[in-house]
Amino acid sequence: TLLAAQTLDTAEVTATVRQVNATARFADDVADRIETQPAGSRVAADLRTAYELILTSCAEVLSQRLSNVTGIRASSAVLVERLDALPDIDVLLASAPSSRPTDKPSGGPSASPSVTPNPNPTPTATPKITDPPSPSPSGSPSTGTNLLVNPGFEAGSEPWIFELAAGATGAYTITNDAPRSGASSARLTLTAGAGPWSAASLRQGGLALSNGTTVRVSMWARSSVSRAIRIRVTTGPGEVIASRILPIDSTWRWVSFDFTAIGTVDDAALLIEIGRSGEPVWIDDASAG
Repeated sequence: TLLAAQTLDTAEVTATVRQVNATARFADDVADRIETQPAGSRVAADLRTAYELILTSCAEVLSQRLSNVTGIRASSAVLVERLDALPDIDVLLASAPSSRPTDKPSGGPSASPSVTPNPNPTPTATPKITDPPSPSPSGSPSTGTNLLVNPGFEAGSEPWIFELAAGATGAYTITNDAPRSGASSARLTLTAGAGPWSAASLRQGGLALSNGTTVRVSMWARSSVSRAIRIRVTTGPGEVIASRILPIDSTWRWVSFDFTAIGTVDDAALLIEIGRSGEPVWIDDASAG
């Protein structure tokens, strides 16, 4: 409807696309859970393929300036086409080969395994890709303290840890190549094995979250081209607390989201994941608090 208007309201279009992006990002987590079920591999793969196109289109729209009416109209039209082409999840599930677990207890019920998406414990937050707003006394994170150590990478690479999935190769380096602030920033590269978001990730653990505390995760990020990154907050064992897919481009962009901690966690971790693309990513001035 917005695209059909004679005069395109680019601000309204991008706001709508942000909502689409905020919802579509959960497809990857749902696919991860479906993949653990009997005969779920093909459904998970089809789901990832379909929603990767949606997220790519969202990133293309959101990487453009509001004044670029022609570009936003064209890339938004592609997004609409891809949304129309999304497969029906019920059809995907119905097409999966019939399978039952072989290790169910003797005499137990023969119900099919249920597929339950990981619930989002926090209200959906709209990703921000513009300069950070001035501090506001209301609605801001309640801690006011950055939980991260060495957030601007001025003290070297530690305590950040770069993790690569099996078959992936890449590197984490500290560089003075046009940092956002200070003298350094982090450069993340994935030279082989791009696949899931978790193919390559920069991680810092040991974060303490208090029940009911609103935490804002933010950082400055850029790449050599328009692409997306995934930022997750997890418990030590890997349970996802919050997850966002955020678009970036060749200029430094401030990306952020808020979430509310459900329960007290002493060993939370922040992960910056760059899978799905071989384009390098630079990170600077990260914050969680």
